[in-house]
Amino acid sequence: MNLDALKQKFLNNLIEKCGAYSQRILVAFSGGPDSTALLHLLIRTREKWKGELVVVHVNHSLRQNASDDEAFCRQFCEGYNIPFITRKVNVLRHSKLQKLSIEMAARELRYKALFEVFEKEKCDAVALGHHRDDQVETVLGNIVRGTGLRGLTGMHFQKENKIRPLLDFQQVEILEYLGAENISYRVDESNFETAYKRNKLRHNLLPLLQQKYNPQIADALIKLSRLSHDAEEYIVTQAKEALDIIIIEKTHTKIVLDIDSLRHYFVVLQKYILRLVIEVLTKNQVIPSYSDLDRIYTCLHAKKNGTRIPLHGKWEVLIDRDLLVFRQSTIKDFDQPIKVGQAFEHNNGWRITIEKSSTEINFLKASGRNCQFIDQNKIKGSIGIRNARVGDSFYPLGAGGSKSISNYFTDRKVLLHKRAEIPIVYCDAGIIWIVGYHLDERFKITNQTTSVLKLEFEGKNL
Repeated sequence: MNLDALKQKFLNNLIEKCGAYSQRILVAFSGGPDSTALLHLLIRTREKWKGELVVVHVNHSLRQNASDDEAFCRQFCEGYNIPFITRKVNVLRHSKLQKLSIEMAARELRYKALFEVFEKEKCDAVALGHHRDDQVETVLGNIVRGTGLRGLTGMHFQKENKIRPLLDFQQVEILEYLGAENISYRVDESNFETAYKRNKLRHNLLPLLQQKYNPQIADALIKLSRLSHDAEEYIVTQAKEALDIIIIEKTHTKIVLDIDSLRHYFVVLQKYILRLVIEVLTKNQVIPSYSDLDRIYTCLHAKKNGTRIPLHGKWEVLIDRDLLVFRQSTIKDFDQPIKVGQAFEHNNGWRITIEKSSTEINFLKASGRNCQFIDQNKIKGSIGIRNARVGDSFYPLGAGGSKSISNYFTDRKVLLHKRAEIPIVYCDAGIIWIVGYHLDERFKITNQTTSVLKLEFEGKNL
């Protein structure tokens, strides 16, 4: 084995493919051969990549000798004077509470612990010991479960803040390296138990495919992964460019697209755009499934106004005439008292001010969509600003009677997703002004008015 060539390959991966030059790296260290080789290579090449190391060991509390693994990892790090942190998680309890497999429960808790340490230690990247054989198993496992193009890409050298510098190393290379450097490591006997799905792939399915169908199945799956990665990267780039064109509105709780513009793209690109919107809006908390995207796609082409598509509890997709609205399914009400001379600022980026005004100006000329004048003496109690509530009604100026706000919005063709966002100025006597739309008859300026208030809205159009 050419150790210098192996170390150079690792260093090239780390810097060029993982972008980890001069970074503070958190190493996920189990004590097994893969993570041990990863940590040792990081130590051996540190002078070249000029960064810092922090090590975390997650004790899953599953094996009798788990404490021995932890002790091994601690001693290894102490020998190289590297900061060592351990976290203990209860996989069995999490598995029962969340009704997950042991594998999935362990993965969830492991990553949760890793990224808690990642944030606390102010690291730049988490280094994971996945290698080429893991990649083969990942792609094969995704195919068996059923996957789209993204699943065929498998794992990546660098994605978000996770890096995998060993991803193109075969495990035999890793074991040879450890032997050549005389480095000991721990062996997890559970890796040989075929009760776990991944082990079934490793010990049963993959050997069967090699023996009966294709001796080079591993190479074929790696090739498929790379081709899929190139295709996925291209489509995602196209989806991002298209999204910039068809997006109508974006806030921290909502993204609105133009349906007709979206439908001009190929079907595959439409679905990638839908997925991209959901992931951006939810900050990757929701990874939409094939069925999620298919339901949304079907509804947007049916274009039935008012259709709501639930999306993993907290989110929903709404067909709103010619618009496709991705938003939180529960709209937060707001209700804020305001005094004369004060301003109310909403986190959506608008503000309303109420102040005294002269009685000498031309109110008809000065009034408009974003500015109204009212008779202060007609105010009862305190003034507040809120959004619409079920059962609200008011007396539209000049209409000659009362009207429910719901019917008013319908008559004015106010978009469904906008209705809960429109501010309403009110007092104890009733609604004063539907901001941006209509003043209430009861508060208008008359010849008998002696004290005037100016209500002014600033911000994007409602």
